[in-house]
Amino acid sequence: MIRSNVRPSVPAAPLVALWISLAGVPAPAVAASAGPAALPGPAALPGHAARPGPAASGASAATLMGRDTVPSPARVRHYADSLARAALESGPGAGLTIGVVRGGDTLVWGGWGEANVELDAPTGPGTIYRIGSVTKQFTAALVMREAQAGKLSLDDPISKYVPDYDTHGKTVTLRELLGHTGGVPNYTASPDFSKEMRLDLSDEQVLAMGERDSLDFDPGTAWSYSNTGFYLLGLVLEKVTGRPYDELVDDSLAAPLGLEHTSYCWNGPIVPGRADGYAASDSVKGRGKLDHPVLVNAEELSMGSPFSAGALCSSAGDLVRWTGLLHAGKVVSPASYRLMSTPDTLPNGLVTHYGFGLFIGDLDGHRVVFHGGGINGFLTHLARYPDDDMTVVVLSNATSVNPGPIGEKIARFALGIPAAEEGGAASGAGARSIPSGLAARVAGTYRMIDRTPLEVESKGDGLTLTMGEREPMKLRYLGGGGSGEPVFEPAGPPGMRFVFHLPEGSAPARRVTMKAGMVEVGGLRVKKAER
Repeated sequence: MIRSNVRPSVPAAPLVALWISLAGVPAPAVAASAGPAALPGPAALPGHAARPGPAASGASAATLMGRDTVPSPARVRHYADSLARAALESGPGAGLTIGVVRGGDTLVWGGWGEANVELDAPTGPGTIYRIGSVTKQFTAALVMREAQAGKLSLDDPISKYVPDYDTHGKTVTLRELLGHTGGVPNYTASPDFSKEMRLDLSDEQVLAMGERDSLDFDPGTAWSYSNTGFYLLGLVLEKVTGRPYDELVDDSLAAPLGLEHTSYCWNGPIVPGRADGYAASDSVKGRGKLDHPVLVNAEELSMGSPFSAGALCSSAGDLVRWTGLLHAGKVVSPASYRLMSTPDTLPNGLVTHYGFGLFIGDLDGHRVVFHGGGINGFLTHLARYPDDDMTVVVLSNATSVNPGPIGEKIARFALGIPAAEEGGAASGAGARSIPSGLAARVAGTYRMIDRTPLEVESKGDGLTLTMGEREPMKLRYLGGGGSGEPVFEPAGPPGMRFVFHLPEGSAPARRVTMKAGMVEVGGLRVKKAER
């Protein structure tokens, strides 16, 4: 089937790995609205209980901060406003929409910047964005519904529904596709994808872009993020239900759940309130090489190719509502949601920190269930803090403004969590001497859960770390060696930490955990030849 860009049947709506950096100096500020639009937040959101005031949640975090209460909604709004303005100016960015709901309180609800830069059209709380891989939790929920109805089993092999997909003699189950442990190669990582992403391709052509001589690994033995897996799940849904995926989203999720701005994001239909997407570049056709990055229109993309892995559009209000309904057991059963929000453990003992379409993390002791999205011109951050009854959504219509750090900073502030230190090891501030013998125990070769090699080398009186093919980074020792879990910070990405887990005695570390904000990724020591 060719998934055409123009689908008249779709009505107009009344939408790891994990840092994005662009070189260049900040450009002049994007013309922005005076601040967030003064509109009320979402009303009667399922999954968010009414509360008497901001002090009713997050008391434990406030105690850690030495305060009796968390910041007031006004202070949170002011903080979010300052972050949004700074991000748009330094990006350079186009527009942002931010929504933060805690209990019955709407803490932040507004738009900054522009939905269309050329027309000077402002963003607002209801602006519609492409949400990229946040689509995956919608796909996962549809699969879980079919499983609840007995129409499929999570342990069914993909060959039962897509027999022509080559698994090279291995059994790959739907459960493994949902959790990215199936080993199916990722079609969007293929060099062919960037060449053909503008074309309306058939399912066979899309899947062929990811074909290799073998799977990436034996199913169930490792974890690697794969859009191919969720594309295949969309084909499963179409086979089981006999209906196109876009209609399933409309009729099974959007309409009955009251998601008025959520739909398959075909390019053709007129969608009132939909933002245009942008990127930043210092090389612009007709203007040559510039001394700073400027906004440009995002590269064109046929919306058939992202399909059930990343093709939906939505708004902040719909995403907050969706998250509340999903958490409350109103989309899938509570048992199904537990499966979706519970990480898998591999045979080697490493935890995936991924359920079905959802990452599971921790922000300084606060559980968080989240996912990001990235697609041409758009980036998305959607996070649910279940123990704090709080949802945070940040939507950007320029890939030069990363909503993830913005959402994390707002969550920290709203919950009273101390801000993460920034600056990196390059500054040398607060550096400690590495205890005698520790460097030798930490140095070695590790393989992360997604098979990325990590090399730690002892050089002179210090350590360097190399991830994959990246340049080596110096490590700064932060302490913890006496407890058997020494912590190091690399030069470069702020907020990243590596914790090495030492056995008793003087044996070398067998395991390492990379922590970056809400994300944790584990790895095991291997022989150098096994990289």
